[in-house]
Amino acid sequence: MKRLFLFFIISIFGSCALYASATETIYESYDTIYWSPSYSFQGYEYPIPSPNGYEHLEYIDYVLECRDKQQCSIHRLYLAIRPDISSLAQLNSVSIAEQCADSGLIDIFLEVNGLVNQIKLSFSKQAQQAGLSDTILPLPTDGTLTIPYNDVRAGIHHATLSGLYYSVEVFRKDIDLIFLYPSSVIEQRWNDVMTILTYDYNGGYNFTSFQWYKNGEILNGENHSYLHSPIEIGAEYSALLTDNTGLQLMTCPLVACEHTDITIYPTIRDNKQYIICKVSMPAKLYLYDINGSVLSVCSFVPGENEINLPNKKGIYIAKIVTDNQQKVVRKLFVQ
Repeated sequence: MKRLFLFFIISIFGSCALYASATETIYESYDTIYWSPSYSFQGYEYPIPSPNGYEHLEYIDYVLECRDKQQCSIHRLYLAIRPDISSLAQLNSVSIAEQCADSGLIDIFLEVNGLVNQIKLSFSKQAQQAGLSDTILPLPTDGTLTIPYNDVRAGIHHATLSGLYYSVEVFRKDIDLIFLYPSSVIEQRWNDVMTILTYDYNGGYNFTSFQWYKNGEILNGENHSYLHSPIEIGAEYSALLTDNTGLQLMTCPLVACEHTDITIYPTIRDNKQYIICKVSMPAKLYLYDINGSVLSVCSFVPGENEINLPNKKGIYIAKIVTDNQQKVVRKLFVQ
């Protein structure tokens, strides 16, 4: 804390004398104010020297003293004055870009004039519980204040943005920072399914309603936890999600990519059931018995394919190899 101590012994003629006797009683008091031209003390208006030139200090300390010869007393006031420089600084505008909760950085765009050399962010208790911490950063020269963070939960988090000039607050504004759900809450399955992961797999979010988007455009009627339709490779898929508190937020987009997926179900069957293998590209099936002998080889097309197992009870091995050489091996049981 930077302070300047200026001792002014101000005597008032008439009821106050310029000298103190040995029997005078001293009364001391303290006060802290923002600068003003005068200060009322013991019934008198005391002029306060201008703080010009001391704007870099947090406090300027004055001592005011009034001596009363009739009461044989000295009234001494220790006055701490904070230079009022708020009129010398101004926050013209502030805008904040929405950010993914897992990106690690959020940008605040500022237009500031006047005596400001630091920006302070003070977060609400809820925002701190979500993973944000109070911080003080130098005023950026390019107008973009970049705030680093780690492991922040998605949501709308409240903060107070303050401009400082050598620790003296010159302006403040309440702001909201919006952190979108990370794209990791979406999972692409095969080339025709997108799904929103559930509570145990999405970071602990409990979603109650869904609306899918493609390249920023709403997909009418697609309001389930999954999107089942041909996926356009390279397109951006996102969703507007509502959680169990009623909060609505978008996810960050997931860019669809070519998936080579292999799914076999069920893996246990009786004589009346079929076993289905779903692949996303051409593949071959190699079927073995438990001793490793090849029973059959067949080709699969993209989509659902039936695996023909012997009716004999036992354990069989299915190996599926796709055209890009991805391999999956599963044990199949016939009861």
